[in-house]
Amino acid sequence: MILPHELLLPHILLTTAWVVWCIRQIRDHLAERTSEFSGFTTAGILNHIRHPYYTAGVILLLFWGDITATNLILKIVGITYFIVGAFLEERKLLREFGDAYRAYQRRVPMFSPRIKRRSPHHG
Repeated sequence: MILPHELLLPHILLTTAWVVWCIRQIRDHLAERTSEFSGFTTAGILNHIRHPYYTAGVILLLFWGDITATNLILKIVGITYFIVGAFLEERKLLREFGDAYRAYQRRVPMFSPRIKRRSPHHG
């Protein structure tokens, strides 16, 4: 699929921003930089899933656009990046927050929220 002329510039800008962001993430990981935040939160969606942004990125790539050779390569690279990035981030957060993050890992799933089954009401 060839992009219409009016979508070419936004596509180039978004792709460039994404590549720059990916490079920054890799550079920060290799330099073992800690996050700019002094703690982590488990409020909101983070109480149900540890990596909502990575999960959303994977879902977006899976269901967005036609399947062409180029798009398929982009999807594979992007999904791989999100999954590997989540695991690298986990390692960084364990170094940074230790046992508190380890307890969070045990309690909250990484990519998909747990579906709680309702127990039958007796009475």
